[in-house]
Amino acid sequence: LPGRPMDWVATGDDKQVFVSMPERGQVAVIDTETFRHVTSLDAGEQPLRVALQPDQRRLWVGNNSSDPAKGGVTVIDVPSRGTLKFFATGSGHHEIAFSADSRYAFVSNRDAGTLSVIDAAEMRLVKTLEVGPHPLSVAYSALSQAVYVVDGKEGTVQVIDARSHQLRHTVKASQ
Repeated sequence: LPGRPMDWVATGDDKQVFVSMPERGQVAVIDTETFRHVTSLDAGEQPLRVALQPDQRRLWVGNNSSDPAKGGVTVIDVPSRGTLKFFATGSGHHEIAFSADSRYAFVSNRDAGTLSVIDAAEMRLVKTLEVGPHPLSVAYSALSQAVYVVDGKEGTVQVIDARSHQLRHTVKASQ
């Protein structure tokens, strides 16, 4: 690879692997049948976390820039390998989860203490929710139709309704 790897995700058929390279501002595309580096895609400042939508059509890249204007997520169209859009959601680390139908992306914004809800079909930011001072992880459950955001400082789990994007419940745990 042309840079140090950080995170990776494979397509459902395991034919391609996308590898983030933060110091280069790129994501490498690896062909697993030939074990060759095919290309590198521009992916914004400090690309770290990579995640594929369930339908595998878009690659979402968390940009961990300390500059709030450059921190957020870059969305790449997998078939064309072209950048579709950048969403400035805030500085710091970002975790990414999706609704089962690929309609919504849920992006945690660690430094801002928020969760961004993005309509992936319309490529627009729908809502930004306060979820605690230090969100560490985000996960989606198809069974409960909810998004779960864990905050490391408060020791809470925020349960967000995946359809209405409203807080359902806060589970108090420990740090």
